[in-house]
Amino acid sequence: MKKISLYTFRNFLEKAKLKEGSFLIFAAVIIGILAGCAFLCFNWMIDYLSKLFIGAPTIAAVESFKKLPLWYKFTLPLAGVFISGFIIRYVCKESGGAGFGFLLKTLKKNNGIMPPRLSVFKMITSSLSIATGLPLGNEGPIVVIGSTLGSTICRYRESNFL
Repeated sequence: MKKISLYTFRNFLEKAKLKEGSFLIFAAVIIGILAGCAFLCFNWMIDYLSKLFIGAPTIAAVESFKKLPLWYKFTLPLAGVFISGFIIRYVCKESGGAGFGFLLKTLKKNNGIMPPRLSVFKMITSSLSIATGLPLGNEGPIVVIGSTLGSTICRYRESNFL
């Protein structure tokens, strides 16, 4: 099987001479596929961490959480908050917050540019928080993760990456 390098992919795009509208559709499809893969990875991380900390996958986590000792019910969410808070405070300050409000504030503050590391740390902190029992949804973080992927791909396009 022949390997496809970045150089070959770039030559393919130059030979195809895509019009602006066609390229935007192509980029939207690629970004959608990558965001879907990120969503699957995010859900896998939540399930894995839930099995690690609670002993059951996410779908059965509530019943398993009820069976845990009382001291563990208090310390598990606190540990999740402290670890996520440490990552947000000292490693990646951009990964604090979730949802559309956070996304709009970040886009406005940085002129539409979102740092690529935001998606990785947002995935880590959100999956850790959800798996340790905090009452958060996974919709807000995946919107931010998908937007970060799209912003990163568009920035590389502007710098003649593709």
